[in-house]
Amino acid sequence: MKQALTYDDVLLVPQYSDIKSRKEVNIGNDLDKRWRLEMPIISSPMDTVTESDMCIAMYKAGGLGIIHRYNTVKEQCELVRKCNWGGAAVGVTGDYLKRAVNLFEAGVNVLCIDVAHGHHILMKDAITAIKEELGDMVHIMAGNVATLQGFNDLSDWGADSIRCNIGGGSICSTRIQTGHGLPGLQTIIDCAQSDRDTKSLLTEVLDPAAILLKLWLLEQILLCLVLCWLEQLNRLEKK
Repeated sequence: MKQALTYDDVLLVPQYSDIKSRKEVNIGNDLDKRWRLEMPIISSPMDTVTESDMCIAMYKAGGLGIIHRYNTVKEQCELVRKCNWGGAAVGVTGDYLKRAVNLFEAGVNVLCIDVAHGHHILMKDAITAIKEELGDMVHIMAGNVATLQGFNDLSDWGADSIRCNIGGGSICSTRIQTGHGLPGLQTIIDCAQSDRDTKSLLTEVLDPAAILLKLWLLEQILLCLVLCWLEQLNRLEKK
């Protein structure tokens, strides 16, 4: 049986800081080569979370809102038009391709293929179909996954960014209802080992301290991977 870490297993050690003001801190991050989020937080595509008001508020704060898909295509497109810019969710069955095209025509730049278990043949089919229809004109966000293999497969199928973690949160109860999942921290550790260039998006309903912990841990993991890669490169050059 594999051992896994949760957020409650880890604490950050307080260290000296020379930051005198929060205004000195820049947490901005690129979603891809075209889109940058000054506040790298994306609101969930849930009907109780993100409609046009939330999407506008997230945009003004430097983040991104994903309009939920629990409505008709017409209703979702109307919500999108109120936002001018943003993201919207589609599924992997039924009218998802028609919905994706209509959302793109309504102004969506980010399409989130939103299912509870993203490491699935229907996800592969959906990414392929949307890519064939819209090409690189739209950013495809896909998920959710909880494993390195799931992350790598969605990346290979064509996702531009991948939502990592299966809730596990105060609202999302997929893990509890289905008995499937992995602690959120372990998902970060595992998916950060990927050699793909696809952006990983960490999904969970969290308090501010947990968000800070996630960002710090991801930075440390990526730094360790870079250092290991440089060490291997040096060894090869010496040979």
